[in-house]
Amino acid sequence: MKMKKKKSEITADDIFSHAEKIYQASIAIKYTVNSWPPENRLEPTLNFTPAYYVTTSFAFELLIKTLLVLDGHSPKEFHKPKYGHGLVSMYELLPDDWKIQLEHEFNNRVQSSPSYIQQKKLMEIMGHTAYEHQSVKD
Repeated sequence: MKMKKKKSEITADDIFSHAEKIYQASIAIKYTVNSWPPENRLEPTLNFTPAYYVTTSFAFELLIKTLLVLDGHSPKEFHKPKYGHGLVSMYELLPDDWKIQLEHEFNNRVQSSPSYIQQKKLMEIMGHTAYEHQSVKD
């Protein structure tokens, strides 16, 4: 029988493992459940996109917590934040060089994605030539 770990015994590997599993579930929601034909759904117009965004956000929260634990923070610090999940507050706790690296990776991936390129072209057609995507923090 597995013993339940105390919060003080939780490692960055434990948190990352949970993030990975939740992200895999998120991908399954996005690509599997949304691809079901309407006749196979309980409700024909049911869309699982909001569930994809919620699970992806939670995986991102766990990844930030993983980085914070790697930086020396205790997992106890993240138990029951004062308001909501505190993603921005936790992100602000990351070392500046890590935030710069995360922003750089995020920008590279977003700017090379077909959906961003299409969105940018559409915004330019509408006269918004200074359109830029949001930052990781935003």
